[in-house]
Amino acid sequence: MPFLSAGVRLLSWLGALAVLAIPFASPGGPLGLVHVAMQQPALTITGSIEGLAAGVPAGLALTLHSSADAAVEVHRLTARVTGVSSGCLETALVIKAWAGRLVVPARGSAIATLPVQVTSTHCVGATWQLAYTSS
Repeated sequence: MPFLSAGVRLLSWLGALAVLAIPFASPGGPLGLVHVAMQQPALTITGSIEGLAAGVPAGLALTLHSSADAAVEVHRLTARVTGVSSGCLETALVIKAWAGRLVVPARGSAIATLPVQVTSTHCVGATWQLAYTSS
């Protein structure tokens, strides 16, 4: 009979482990976080600046492309300089954030414009590397 009681104990432990595993696999549990993260919309942001002249306001047109199956709503866009061609300081390009409501259609695109201004005359023809964020 000791063998039978070991089998019963094993089944009891397996049952207890199954009960403990349920919250981990349920939505909102630790494993549920992986599923939520995979549902986040995928946005690709590209930009271009036209008409840069020292001291003259210009616009940084950002195009947001969505690969999500549903529309994505964006409320804030920012851009920051991550590099610039030699001879210019990164601070010579001033970029202001955009705030509002922009709906990017499912598997579509939308455009928003951020105000920009270059502050130095010798940086007008510079090449700027920018990083974009959305929320």
